[in-house]
Amino acid sequence: MASYALVIAITAFLAGAATAVFLMLVIGIRKADRPRRQPADRSTPLDAATRSMLRANTWPNNPVVHGDREQL
Repeated sequence: MASYALVIAITAFLAGAATAVFLMLVIGIRKADRPRRQPADRSTPLDAATRSMLRANTWPNNPVVHGDREQL
């Protein structure tokens, strides 16, 4: 009797897993068919300063040394 319950439980688990995989594939295919919408550029002063710093390559990429400790 216990073996039948185990078989039913495993079958139900596998059926649920197969359904989940199928739904993920369908959602992924439908999402790929949608046109890609680019969000509008934000124009806050902080964003403008960040863009200009990154464009000018002035962002500190090297570690900063303060006495006996090092900060990244």
